[in-house]
Amino acid sequence: MSEGIDQGRVTRELARKRVLSIGSIPGGEARRALWAELISEGEAEIVALAMDVCVREAFDVVNIRLAWAALFDFDLIVELVGPGIFSEILRAANSLGLEGPPLILEYHGPNRRAEELPPLPDPIGDRLSLGHKKTAARGMRSHLLERLLKDPDPRVVREVLRNPRLREEEVLAIASRRPSTEELFKHLVRSTRWIVRQPVARAIAMNPYAPVRLALMLMVTLPSTVLSEIGKIEGLHPEVRSGAMKLIALRGERV
Repeated sequence: MSEGIDQGRVTRELARKRVLSIGSIPGGEARRALWAELISEGEAEIVALAMDVCVREAFDVVNIRLAWAALFDFDLIVELVGPGIFSEILRAANSLGLEGPPLILEYHGPNRRAEELPPLPDPIGDRLSLGHKKTAARGMRSHLLERLLKDPDPRVVREVLRNPRLREEEVLAIASRRPSTEELFKHLVRSTRWIVRQPVARAIAMNPYAPVRLALMLMVTLPSTVLSEIGKIEGLHPEVRSGAMKLIALRGERV
């Protein structure tokens, strides 16, 4: 083995150790802080390799999956470290011939925009102020809460997602809503209780209104059988469909 190849192997092992270390720390906020620290250190190659490790291994290795989940709120990571550094990480990934990071870091165009459709008339809900709706969304289970699950205002959805009595099937209904807005998906990704659940990730990835980067990041945690299904869904963004096939290939499986 040449010295250059050996050095590359050692560097990748170092990056993998950093990822495993991030995943071993309890709490999404703490893991996000460690990612911000790693990214801010300025070693773009290490970060690119760490992301490549995540893309390839997050489905199989629990601590790597936990570390990867801390990056789901990508906008918040960008706020912490600044946007410019990610172009350096992308250049490093391309220089190293890594296929994982470009899937996440390259700009694939906007998601499908929700049509300007008026909300369906609701004789009860329409009489409530935003404040009343938000209070009801956080409260006990009731027929009103059932109505609020379909409320078009993302601010109401945010409060619904904070309700400890919410059930997974109700979150799946929110994640599958069509048409939908980018703001709704921001609230979903910041609902750490739900975003790490595989059925929720699957529902978002299959929603043509989901932001492309978020769909791709969540797909990293899904089984190849689901990725194969996503790759065949007409109406999804082309990069989501092709990304599903690339992820299968990166796992060393047949497409």
